[in-house]
Amino acid sequence: MAILLGPILHLEKQFGAATWRFSVHVMTDEVDATTDVGCQFDDAAAVVHPAARVAVFAEQRRSVWAFLVEVPRSDGERALTYTITSDGETRRFDAVAIPASDRMPRIVYFSCNGFSSAGLMRQTADPNALWRRMQELHRSGMTNPTPNVPSSIHVMIGGGDQVYADSLPVLEELDRLSSRELRRLQTSTARQAKALREYLELYQNRWSQPEVAEMLARVPVVFTWDDHDIFDGWGSHGEDIQENKAYLDIFAAARAAFRALQLGGDPSGRAPALLEPADNRDEGPFLQSVRLHAGNDAVDIVALDSRTHRTPERVLSGSQWQDLNAYLDGLTAPQGKRTHLLVVSAVPVVHLRFRAVGWILRNLIPGVQEIEDDVLDQWEHPAHLDERARLILTLLRHQARSRCRVTILSGDVHAGALGKMESTRDDHQVAGAQPPARIMQITSSGIVHPSPSSWQRTALELLGAEGEDEVTAGVATTMMPIDSQSDRLWARNFLLIDVDHADATVPHQLWARFIPEERRAPRVVTITPLPSS
Repeated sequence: MAILLGPILHLEKQFGAATWRFSVHVMTDEVDATTDVGCQFDDAAAVVHPAARVAVFAEQRRSVWAFLVEVPRSDGERALTYTITSDGETRRFDAVAIPASDRMPRIVYFSCNGFSSAGLMRQTADPNALWRRMQELHRSGMTNPTPNVPSSIHVMIGGGDQVYADSLPVLEELDRLSSRELRRLQTSTARQAKALREYLELYQNRWSQPEVAEMLARVPVVFTWDDHDIFDGWGSHGEDIQENKAYLDIFAAARAAFRALQLGGDPSGRAPALLEPADNRDEGPFLQSVRLHAGNDAVDIVALDSRTHRTPERVLSGSQWQDLNAYLDGLTAPQGKRTHLLVVSAVPVVHLRFRAVGWILRNLIPGVQEIEDDVLDQWEHPAHLDERARLILTLLRHQARSRCRVTILSGDVHAGALGKMESTRDDHQVAGAQPPARIMQITSSGIVHPSPSSWQRTALELLGAEGEDEVTAGVATTMMPIDSQSDRLWARNFLLIDVDHADATVPHQLWARFIPEERRAPRVVTITPLPSS
């Protein structure tokens, strides 16, 4: 039995600050119900549960196996080493950081791990430069906002476009067909099998690159997906694509690969599942949540799935709204001290607005087609404005009821950016906090995909509206400068997030640092929690 991909660490539910829980996943070339893959940690206190087969693809001769790992957290951060054995071969992996029990785990957020065209890939001299930078930060540890406290990276959040599937042969075959030929196609198990093999091979190729594999094998991750994990623009095409049986075959294959490798397999095969409260629906959507602990304090993360049920008329389906509201209602109940809620939305809720210039982008700016989908396939598209308002009002209401500061993390647009949502409405204010009520959005994009060229940036800045945008009476959104010199970070980047210790004056501040490709001082965003009472 050969290991084709992995190990990949996935973050599991956390039940307090005493134990750090994650799972180790590998994809093998066998489909038998038994495995000779082994996983062992050098720390005797680490409990490794028996392997569970969480995905099997018989026709593609691949299986995904998972080992649930539970490690006690102690007074200081520790680094563990583990081994994976298969076919008599032993591979060692070091530098798995276990966070101290009294400190909030350090988080990295990234998106857009690939290229939307072969031309962009050829023009990029060092595609994985930022992955190596992340390795350096992880191995050396950086200084926390609390002085003299080194810390590695404990959690990664992949905010969408973990792979770029647009040039898969099975898709190129469909692209060559006429509209009439496409309409005649029926669903095909052979097409689904071919597409699934190509998606699995794409993940193998992309995630086996040394710089990416190093981090996936050492830091537990939470993934959500976006269009390029399926193909460009999925969810926003017309009926000729979205309801075409051949393209639905492609989507089914992309979803199966996503479940196996980004979500870590069938949730019923894991102990326990990360997914909640979507009831493990076979068709999705995949609402994910996890709580990070430090002592008696907690930070929550919820990742939205804005692709599974997306159509040109909606982003989230009715069942997704039910799940999100149920999740937020659960967080308003007394559950200890929660200071921050990080909401992961692959596509920005606040960004440059291109509501009136779609035709110009498509017809008058050569080369912008590569990013047209990224700037138009947004919450701010005219078709989604009502739903966007619903999301903003839902999060403002939750922030006021729970006294837990909400921050949105997003990607997709190939630039770093900041936005804010503010409300003067009485029902959104928190006693003791200075009005207006505010939610920040931090956009980090992309870790591999290049930013637009300088002249494309100029055109986008000129065409995109960015002033205050009224959502509804008393509620507005605004883009903010990234620093004193620029409105956007037009460079590849990822985000480093810390939540510091309680302090008498500024308790539990969240510090988000843009780590750009150029080694300059990172832009730091500071978010202060709401008064607890």
